[in-house]
Amino acid sequence: KIQSRPSRTGFQTQKVLMIGQQSPAPELSGSAAQNRFNLLFQKFIAVFTTPEHPLVMFLDDLQWADSASLNLLKLLLTNAKQQHLFIIGAYRDNEVFPAHPLMLTLDEIQTSHATIETLTLAPLSQSDVNQLIADTFSCTNDLAFPFAELVYQKTGGNPFFTTNLRLSFISLGTKNALPKTTRSKLIMVMLAGGLKLNLLTWKNAIHNCSHRFCNRLILHFR
Repeated sequence: KIQSRPSRTGFQTQKVLMIGQQSPAPELSGSAAQNRFNLLFQKFIAVFTTPEHPLVMFLDDLQWADSASLNLLKLLLTNAKQQHLFIIGAYRDNEVFPAHPLMLTLDEIQTSHATIETLTLAPLSQSDVNQLIADTFSCTNDLAFPFAELVYQKTGGNPFFTTNLRLSFISLGTKNALPKTTRSKLIMVMLAGGLKLNLLTWKNAIHNCSHRFCNRLILHFR
């Protein structure tokens, strides 16, 4: 029995069990080595793409992909023999421009008549943020509204910043206000009208927050 190990030796051992002992590949350099890798990778992907078992791949932060990775992506999407493969790619549209390598690659893929569907994700609405806060802390929408409004004003509905600012609030309150209170109770204290907690207190807390992420967030949206 060969156990899985996150090591090169363990992987090589299991590979031999699957495909047998292979003779060393001849040494190549430059574009020849890259072309061989691309061909091998396409054949590797083809093993998992069948009509009975299509393959879905998700690739994040494509705006940072290097030229070799983008070229491999183009080969996968333009190869007529590569069937039953669905690739979902995500990138930040504020970090690319028409002459960006990613955009040029996408244009080349579309020119080859490959199907590309573009979905632009809009920011969360204020009602979405309000529902997120209410669901997270198991309170009513009305109770969550003042806090949600404050979060929305600072993040503009950006999902990433909304989540992190929400966690920063909780972390700040847990460390400095009510260290023995559970998070759910803490947010109820923050929002409960009966306790009349002034939102200005939390606005000031944001602006004076020593939390590293909170400071960066405030500078970004100020």
